[in-house]
Amino acid sequence: MEILHPVPAGHTARPPAQQLRQKFRTSIQFWHETGGGLDEAVIRELEAHGYPILRNGVSNYTRDKKSRIIFTGPIPDDTDDIKSSKDIPSWKRMCYCILKNDHNCRFMGFGLTRQQQRRIDIIRKKYKSVEAMENGV
Repeated sequence: MEILHPVPAGHTARPPAQQLRQKFRTSIQFWHETGGGLDEAVIRELEAHGYPILRNGVSNYTRDKKSRIIFTGPIPDDTDDIKSSKDIPSWKRMCYCILKNDHNCRFMGFGLTRQQQRRIDIIRKKYKSVEAMENGV
């Protein structure tokens, strides 16, 4: 039996869904146009499994300047056949974000915005004393 949670009064499910849709579009566009930096071993594994990828220079998003790859074909349904698939986009990862209510899409590799990070830092600072009491400090 499926339990549906009611949407609070005055709200709709549309804004969160639109936010996720925009993040998914951004991710797909990024992997088709810019590309992400991956280890050489992962790139070789993707090529060995026949994923349609091309090298697109060196990534500015990695500390050790890994090769940047773009997907020339559609984003794969899943990357279960790749050992280190945590950095590789797939529809399965997008579904995981929906199912786990990961509205920031951290599972897909998105980071927090500065504003979101500041908010978390403020909350942690505010409740640090409560955490210390629980730990007996």
